Amino acid sequence: MASRHRRQGPQDASAKAYLCDVCKRSFARSDMLTRHMRLHTGVKPYTCKVCGQVFSRSDHLSTHQRTHTGEKPYKCPQCAYAACRRDMITRHLRTHARFPDVQTPKSEPGLLPGEDSPTFAREMASPSATIKAE
Repeated sequence: MASRHRRQGPQDASAKAYLCDVCKRSFARSDMLTRHMRLHTGVKPYTCKVCGQVFSRSDHLSTHQRTHTGEKPYKCPQCAYAACRRDMITRHLRTHARFPDVQTPKSEPGLLPGEDSPTFAREMASPSATIKAE
């Protein structure tokens, strides 16, 4: 199984044989250059069959399709929260790290006490603009 992690540190420039004619960025694989070129051309060959939204990458279409199916493959090991994207579960897990003594009720998946309040929503949207009412 190939690693999805990016390589760290200096890389051999000769290994990047595929060059973008537009911005001169180089790639080690031709498929990566093809994917990159879609940024310049605006080509979006992947279309959602449900709503018609288009994507330049097939993995973005796959993630989007979960909005229609309701699939949530990423489960929180500490509560009932489930997410359709990995970044969402990562962000959610930080709430457990910030509030280690608080258990999320199973009836409110993913929310800690107070997170469903309008004040919490404002704080998350704009922490610097929050006015504390007392």
